[in-house]
Parts: sequence; C-alpha cells; structure tokens
Amino acid sequence: MLWQMTRKVLLPGDLQAVEGSALEGVDAEQGSVLSMAFKVQLHSNIHRLAIVTRLYECGRPCKEGDDMRIGLTGAQGVGKTTLARALSTRLGWPLIEEQARVVYQDEAFSRDCDLTGKPKESSAFQWRCLEEQIRLEDMFGHFIADRTVIDNAAYWIRWRMAHSPSSESLAYYKKCEAQARLYDLIIYVPPEIALVANGFRSTDRDYQLEMDWLISTLMRGLVTPERIITVSGTVEQRVEAVLAHLAGQPQSPYENHGVLYDWNWKL
Repeated sequence: MLWQMTRKVLLPGDLQAVEGSALEGVDAEQGSVLSMAFKVQLHSNIHRLAIVTRLYECGRPCKEGDDMRIGLTGAQGVGKTTLARALSTRLGWPLIEEQARVVYQDEAFSRDCDLTGKPKESSAFQWRCLEEQIRLEDMFGHFIADRTVIDNAAYWIRWRMAHSPSSESLAYYKKCEAQARLYDLIIYVPPEIALVANGFRSTDRDYQLEMDWLISTLMRGLVTPERIITVSGTVEQRVEAVLAHLAGQPQSPYENHGVLYDWNWKL
C-alpha cells in the first residue's frame, strides 16, 4: 500500500526533484524525450500519492486509489463536463458522464421532442436519469461524476413538482437524499463563463441562474460544508484547486467551502 511507503504528503512542488532523481543516469538526448511523457505521468502519480497519504494522516482507512466518491454539481454550461474529464484523466479514476444526455439518446428523444405537457414521458425521463445515476455510482468504488443526485432533485423540483403527486415527488427526493449522503466530496461549479449552445442544453441565462440557485441551495441542505468546495478560474486552475484540496494543502483562492458563489454582479 502506498501509505505504508511514506507518511509524507507529496505536493506538486516536489515534481522537479523527483523527476530529476528518476532520470539520473539517462543521457541528455534520451532525457529530453523521456521527460515530457514521464512528467505528465509522474505529476498525476504524485497527486494520487498525496491524496492517499493525506487520508491516512487523517485516520481514514484507505488503499491505493482510495474509494472516493466525487461529484460535480452546478447549472448547465458552467464547465462541469470539461472539469470532470480533466480530473478523471489526472487521477485515473472512472468518469460517470452526465446521465441526462445518455438517457435522452437511449430513449431516442430529439431536441425537437419537447417533454413539456407530457407528464408521463417527463416523469419517466427524470426517474430514468436518477436510477442510472445511482446505478453507476453504486457500481464503482471511486469515481468522478459529471452531475450528482443533487442536480436530479433540482431538476425534478423545476420540471415535475407541480405536475406530480406529492407521494411521487417525496419518493424521488428521498432517493436523492440517501444517495447524496454517500459523496465524499462535492465540487460546486458556479456560473461564471459564457453559455455555449451544444444542441442539448438551454442557453437561457435566467434559466441557468435559476437552476444554479436551486442546485446550490439543495447542496447546502443535503451535504455537510466540509464535503463541499467551490472552484473558479480556468480549467487548469479548477483542476489544481481540487487536487490541492484532496492533498490537504491550504485553501487556495479558487476554493470557497460551503459558501454560495455571488453571481449577482453578472445580472
């Protein structure tokens, strides 16, 4: 096990020293070729080792890779998918894609097939999204999830609550609540970048801000503050903020534990 090798938390600043040591004895020409690929893999491994040793220092039992369940949450078009894929690549952990898109394709829906005014189809769609999200989360011991059951609950409130029996809505919320308790970390991504059409998401800014409010409010009610971080900035800055948090580094400028992002200045 990695934590048996060392109790020192390795940080990204150690990369140059470790890389130089590993390449010792390799001639300059070979080193220039090896260094590029080696640096990428080593950088990822250092972060993974730092995460494992940090958890051990905190008294949490862990193994190589650690069974961490990490979910990204936020409104549409804020960069969750890009960040989720980047984190999955850097950590080498399974990626759970946004299930609404998958279910939408599986059910042979098209963008022209509006579910508004179709209560049975809309309800079935929302239930299928939730069930697939839970199934995939339960399948993996550790993962990076592009969206969470918190998002499922928010979209049910927005689209189904007024058109469904209270008993059905409550059953849906209870499923979301139970699953939300299982996340080790929720990464909240605020709406700070321009909305870009992708053929699936809405590009309505007001709707984005409405969903951001619903999701962030539910998040604070379902997840304890110490399991929430907020990320901001470029993709690389967001990735580094998450990796720094997992490795136990001090709070970065891009982290904001359990505090709602202030987007009022953008209105």
